[in-house]
Amino acid sequence: MRVSTEPCDAKYSIVIKDEKALLSIRYSRTDENAPEELIPSFQSHRKEALQRLAHPVKDLVKGYTELSAALTLLWQNKKRIIEACDTVRKKGVSNLDEEFHRRVHADIHNYVASAYSFEKIRKNTEPNIPTDGPVQDALQTYHYEKRVIIGLRIYAQKQFTIPFSIATFAGDGPDEYNTTIGIRLDKVNVIDSDVKRHPPDGYSKDASHHYGDIEGKHINIEQRVNLHYQVAGDLLRVIAEHAEDIRGDEIEDYREVVDYTTENSW
Repeated sequence: MRVSTEPCDAKYSIVIKDEKALLSIRYSRTDENAPEELIPSFQSHRKEALQRLAHPVKDLVKGYTELSAALTLLWQNKKRIIEACDTVRKKGVSNLDEEFHRRVHADIHNYVASAYSFEKIRKNTEPNIPTDGPVQDALQTYHYEKRVIIGLRIYAQKQFTIPFSIATFAGDGPDEYNTTIGIRLDKVNVIDSDVKRHPPDGYSKDASHHYGDIEGKHINIEQRVNLHYQVAGDLLRVIAEHAEDIRGDEIEDYREVVDYTTENSW
């Protein structure tokens, strides 16, 4: 397709070609004594790239992908904490050296930080991912279980430490007990709301919001990390399933656009 145009005193010749996988645009000045062009006179774009950028579910898929990456980071940090808890039970408290305690401290820090990142990404992508239907119930469960972990992240940010220790918790049966990593509740149950001093990102909830349902003197970090990771994973799964239910055709079309390949090179 060739188009001639005359903006002001300049005359251009514009050629647009549809060549299989490519759209190419060429234009040049045709008026006499035309000055040198500052804009490149040739542009070429893959059609599938243009379709991908303008696709109606692009932001939905991007948001889900970002949450998936954040969940993977959660899993990696959770795995190290669970392995440390297993080490406690295998070796016993007396055989845990200082290096072990340093690693556990770092692992707990990393998990609560990655949990905070997951939550920030969730909030940022919320306008682009489904939040209705079954996602509402999954969100409610997620919000309930995240409170302890986010509370610990707030404490770590303010105090630069996590005061963990080895503790024994009651098991499922009357005479069953589980030795694992715990956090003294009275050590971390000190968060005050300071949203007025640090709007809009201040800590808007006090300690009772985060730890009000904890029974006993210790937080079972193994249990809480497992619960938090489970509800985060369930939330992501429900989002994916619901998105497929309500926008499955568009998502499938987007997959085809993204997977599009061509033998042409340029």
